[in-house]
Amino acid sequence: MQYVRGVARTKNTQIIKAIQDFSMKTKNEQKFRIVAYNANVALLVGGTTIHSLLSLSTDKPTIVSKSSSIINIWSTIDFMIIDEISMVICNMLDRMHLKLQK
Repeated sequence: MQYVRGVARTKNTQIIKAIQDFSMKTKNEQKFRIVAYNANVALLVGGTTIHSLLSLSTDKPTIVSKSSSIINIWSTIDFMIIDEISMVICNMLDRMHLKLQK
């Protein structure tokens, strides 16, 4: 796990874009997905929402199941970059952990 820390307006989004550019230019073997809690932030970094990537409902969490589509997606991903991690509450981190653990 890597953590890039910065206060508001320190261009963390530019760091993520630089990682994307570097990966494409070097044809890096590692594959990653960029996610954010908020759809607007996800659009800014060319990613998707956490809910969408992990097929998490936005309703009250119930039983977390892992579908075959999630398995197929994660079989091609080496790591995930979460932009605006400070927006992700611990409940969501727990749901992410349960989903990825199965």
